[in-house]
Amino acid sequence: MTKEEVQEAVVEEPTNTEETEEELSPWYYFFSQACGWCKQTTPLVEELINEGHNILILDLVEQDNQQLRKELEQEYKVKCGTPWFINEETGKGFCGSRDKDVIKKWLNGEDIPELPKPQTEPPKPPMGPEVTNKKIDKWGKDMKVWQEENKDFPNLQPIDDLVRTIKTRRDKLKEITSPQNIVTRLINLETKLNKLMAHLGVK
Repeated sequence: MTKEEVQEAVVEEPTNTEETEEELSPWYYFFSQACGWCKQTTPLVEELINEGHNILILDLVEQDNQQLRKELEQEYKVKCGTPWFINEETGKGFCGSRDKDVIKKWLNGEDIPELPKPQTEPPKPPMGPEVTNKKIDKWGKDMKVWQEENKDFPNLQPIDDLVRTIKTRRDKLKEITSPQNIVTRLINLETKLNKLMAHLGVK
């Protein structure tokens, strides 16, 4: 759906002035369901909407919203991932997750500066069921150094929480891929198949 189609769909049969103005909101928030930062940002947007701010939430799983984003990127010569906030009338917007107060400033027409860029790439977290606590703890120390070098970067999470999350994921993955677990799942599957065949009268 193009910008013009969005507006035409609204002005075709307006039921009342209040509804028309709401649907013609120029404040766009693009997000994707697989975006981790969006999961933190979307609740803030919903809070602002509940407070009376008129923001259109646009899920990029919809092809119409993908097309709309593409048109806005071409019109304002900007390239952004998600989350992305933009005023479709002025082109003012910003990329990335921000605090609620920053989003309010954008709604008030203020220019929002770009996020600071990290000086170096963060260390890659160790993955897989065979990763040892020693390797994860070493990554945590390296990550702490990286955070200290990039302390102006927003939304930095506590190292202890990150390390704990990686270990939890490792343990879950180890449990899922363990031979004993696989055998158990195969036995359960075989039992279900036998019951299904007996129900269907297959010998």
